[in-house]
Amino acid sequence: MSAPNTPPFDAQELLDEIRSWVVIESPTTDPAAVNRMVDKVEADARTAKTVIKRVHGRDGYGDHLMVSSPWGSEDEPGILVLSHLDTVHAMGTLAGPLPFKVEGDIAFGPGIYDMKGGAFIASAISSSPTRRSAAKLRAISSSARPNAPATCSSPSRRARAARSSQRAKARHASTSR
Repeated sequence: MSAPNTPPFDAQELLDEIRSWVVIESPTTDPAAVNRMVDKVEADARTAKTVIKRVHGRDGYGDHLMVSSPWGSEDEPGILVLSHLDTVHAMGTLAGPLPFKVEGDIAFGPGIYDMKGGAFIASAISSSPTRRSAAKLRAISSSARPNAPATCSSPSRRARAARSSQRAKARHASTSR
């Protein structure tokens, strides 16, 4: 049993895993590079036995992933995490102006803050039985470019459907008292 206020994870292990995502350069304008990042996330998710749906990109953009935790029911409200796996940084950024590095307790690298670090944490939660929440966790990763055709329909529909489902359940709960 861990001591009070002791996190149920190893910070160095998480940083090493985040690093494995950050060192895969994935500029938005290079669909092959984005798909290498998507391949990594998909492989990590498969190892964790999550439910995965990969949607092929179009119009020059990389693929997208929808990953759901293996626990929780599909028809119950859950937690929806929207993120992206591409970055604004050009290929070669790691070898040049922004290498992955750690200085003290701060890590630097392309996409580590926006958005690979956050997407990784969501992935780690959805795939770890020790980090599990009671709610179904759904993560959708797509392009950061807001008007990219492949990014607009499915994640937006999922978010609207999740909100509608929660509102309907709340109305039902309030009328059945």
